[in-house]
Amino acid sequence: VGQSRRFSDAVMESYKRLGEIGKLFRIVINFLVHFPKPPTDWWRSSEKAGGLIVPLQGSHSIDFILWFLQKLPVNVYATGFSRNPLWEGEDEADIIMNFSEKEVGAVHLSLNTSSPVHEIMIVGDKGTMRLYEYSTGKPFGFKNKLEINGKTVTEKEQIPTNYALQLKEFIGAVKEERIPLASGKEVRKLIQVMDAVKESIATGKPIHLNF
Repeated sequence: VGQSRRFSDAVMESYKRLGEIGKLFRIVINFLVHFPKPPTDWWRSSEKAGGLIVPLQGSHSIDFILWFLQKLPVNVYATGFSRNPLWEGEDEADIIMNFSEKEVGAVHLSLNTSSPVHEIMIVGDKGTMRLYEYSTGKPFGFKNKLEINGKTVTEKEQIPTNYALQLKEFIGAVKEERIPLASGKEVRKLIQVMDAVKESIATGKPIHLNF
């Protein structure tokens, strides 16, 4: 359900090879992009945008962490604010999620970074993976790079796009009568975590979760 960034070849390859870096204990995501003005009117309203940056970008980053760790956080702390007066909602946010076995997920989000950065560091007790995503300048075009312990495993333009692969997965699930990757049932837990993130931003307090 909308988690298109799961479906790049580099992300899938990293998921398959998680065993090479051992038990995961830290994932750090920088998702910093540049939108100097709203590309559509509903971005201007915090109510319509659901707070803006957390559902817009944070949904992908939080989903990645929950998927890779295969568990839900026990508590969440987040901060957020807006630098751009053209919209009401937060355009900067930082999220810390703590998990049951001393794992941590950290997400840094921005709509004001003029030289965009989208990178993911996955740390295990036997090594580290790094994922990088770059725009190709084409509509919906991205290039991805995966490093494992400092060695480049793959670096290429994503063709077909992850959006096309997401649709392919959905159609395949319908034909095969199976539950698709990123099903509604799975993503419902993500929405609960995002609600906790937004509550933490609003209250300035850590939010404890009980799933």
